[in-house]
Amino acid sequence: MIIFQPHGRKVEAIKGKTILEAAKDSGVNINSICGGEGLCGKCRIIVREGRENLSLPTEAEKRALSKEDLMTVSYTHLTLPTN
Repeated sequence: MIIFQPHGRKVEAIKGKTILEAAKDSGVNINSICGGEGLCGKCRIIVREGRENLSLPTEAEKRALSKEDLMTVSYTHLTLPTN
């Protein structure tokens, strides 16, 4: 389950989908000039719970975010695991 704040909109997480895709599917608009590739930084989000259910940060994320930010901030291209 993903809860988009401040909307409070709850979305059932589908394995293999990105957070950005889940947001779009549920009508939540997240600014993503680069399409969620982790390049422009516009789609940065804060993951409050369930980080262990997401894919690992990409090299682009590692370059763009500090070590501290990598613990809480992410990009919406992260996917829910397929297994």
